[in-house]
This record gives sequence, structure tokens and C-alpha cells, in this order.
Amino acid sequence: MCIIGSMQNLIKKFGGKWVALKPDTDKVVASGRSANGVYKEAQKRGVAIPTLFKVPTKYIPYIG
Repeated sequence: MCIIGSMQNLIKKFGGKWVALKPDTDKVVASGRSANGVYKEAQKRGVAIPTLFKVPTKYIPYIG
């Protein structure tokens, strides 16, 4: 999936929330309002060091 389509899907499902991604993939393993809580939940699900990302509420492309 292209990065734009992937970002739009993340915004629809998780806009304004923190997500934990499995390293080197775009698979969401946990989500929530607290970065700390999401990190701990991802670790419980077997991802030792997840990539955390705060999903924006809308997609605004940036070129610069």
C-alpha cells in the first residue's frame, strides 16, 4: 500500500490517538490515548520495542 493510502486509513481508524507499530512494518499492534499505555500494551503483545506514532486528525501533505 502506498504511504498516502496507509496514512489515510490510519487517520480514519486512529485519528488523534497513539499507535504502536511493529518495527519495519505498518501493522498496528496497539492504540490508545496514552503513549505509555500503548507502549506497554504492545510489549504485552510480544513487540519488545514498538514504534510509537501519534496519528494526526487530518491529512495535510507537506513538501519542503
